Amino acid sequence: MVAALTVLLGYSAPEPCDARERRKRDLQLAGLASEEGQDRSLEDVKRSYLADLEPRVSKTHFANVSSRLTKVLNGLKLRRVQDLKPHELQGWCATRFAEGAAHRTANLDVNTLKSMLRWAVDAELLAVNPLARLKPLPEGKKHQKFRRRELNEVEITKCRNEAAKDDQREADHMAAARSIEGGTKGRLFADRERRIRVPQYPQWLAFLETGARWGALTQTVWSDMDEDKGTLRLRARTPRPRRSRCSPCDATSCSSSRTFATSMRTCSGGRLCRRISSS
Repeated sequence: MVAALTVLLGYSAPEPCDARERRKRDLQLAGLASEEGQDRSLEDVKRSYLADLEPRVSKTHFANVSSRLTKVLNGLKLRRVQDLKPHELQGWCATRFAEGAAHRTANLDVNTLKSMLRWAVDAELLAVNPLARLKPLPEGKKHQKFRRRELNEVEITKCRNEAAKDDQREADHMAAARSIEGGTKGRLFADRERRIRVPQYPQWLAFLETGARWGALTQTVWSDMDEDKGTLRLRARTPRPRRSRCSPCDATSCSSSRTFATSMRTCSGGRLCRRISSS
């Protein structure tokens, strides 16, 4: 009967298709084809996002983003984008607090995930960002786990003294001073040529004097130091600091740097290494 009506009315029955194909077709007819992206796997979105991010950022930044995304997604245990709800992230943040994380740490993890979803929307992989309205947690002083502060004079003096002691201790170790003094290994051992350790005191002194970040200070070169003016130029870097600046250096820092240069020449057979800082 159905076949006869089909022939008489010129109607052809639709080809069978699964539920996913029917939903895709219905969305296209309704002008909501991009909604289909909400069914995407979070791992697929993450993989696409990291592939696009890698050539755009430094290796360290890429590693940090990748690690945070892995940690958050593994903690949520959700498979698809449509499963992401604000309350899921709020529950995950509560777990992080129980583990001792600060508000800023939790915000950093959540913001990394939100950045991935914003990228997916811009790339037209998703129609909407399910976490777009998720508000960050407050990050005031009362929510900080470790508050930043300046070192006091007692701590600065202790740091300088310990750095000097460490240099002396390591220099004695490199020179095998105790073994030679004890005479337990013979004349040949005592007369053996030994390497000289590059002192680290000038580097720690420079950190205390300039307040520079590790990356900024360790990228300085000898031409950045002006002994006549008593300044050290810190170069602009990515991501921080973005601007070059000159930091004052007292006579002690300049004198320590000259000692450092002498040690570098001795260690490298008369050549002076280009960088000021050396580990």
